[in-house]
Amino acid sequence: MNQLQSQQLCQQIASFTGKAFREHFGKGPESVVVSFSHKFTTIYLRSFLINSERVLLEQNQESIIRQIRDQIMQRVIPEITGYLKLVLGMEPEKLYYDWEFDSKSGMLIASFPEPIGLNEPQPKTYPGKLELEREIVTISGRVQKEPLEISSYEINPRTLLVLRQGVLGEMEKELIRLEHGEILRDVKRRLEKGYITRSSQISSSLGRTIAECFMDWDEKLDQSITVVVTNPPR
Repeated sequence: MNQLQSQQLCQQIASFTGKAFREHFGKGPESVVVSFSHKFTTIYLRSFLINSERVLLEQNQESIIRQIRDQIMQRVIPEITGYLKLVLGMEPEKLYYDWEFDSKSGMLIASFPEPIGLNEPQPKTYPGKLELEREIVTISGRVQKEPLEISSYEINPRTLLVLRQGVLGEMEKELIRLEHGEILRDVKRRLEKGYITRSSQISSSLGRTIAECFMDWDEKLDQSITVVVTNPPR
């Protein structure tokens, strides 16, 4: 598949995603940016916040917004994964998602069992890769537990994806068993995002500062995905 066909496919997925969000949320994002790399597709939503959510944010009720969106996403996810299977010829293993309410943005990440076929089968390296992975491992250990495995990928010049395997400690597994997984995710998300976005080590190694950070987990697979969106180089 050539570059023009790839761009057209990205536009089709972006258009479908925007329509799906408008139908289920009553309002869609102002723009949707789709990117492919290796086994991943990212769908970046910009300027996505409805009026009732804005009121809740003013009252520091972010957790309520997340709960409501989680319920709606249970309807959105099957539609998007079904469409990705239709246009890419391969069904995603998992669709992760997260939100950045301060910047009114969101990120959907589809992971596939094999390289998508729109690029090289082997992921390419990028400047600062080893330093980024090392710092993420350090941050993971600071919050709870260092991952058993870590890998990272450049999705596009401003977007990096980090996959961690074996991230749950015994305490976390017990909290999930006791059905406190939602509280656990909120706490870990807040702590890890704060450490990552404030990390001078990451900014220095990448040569650019971090604009946004998104993360989600799959407790059954014991893995997490983090997407870092950077500002343009200075």
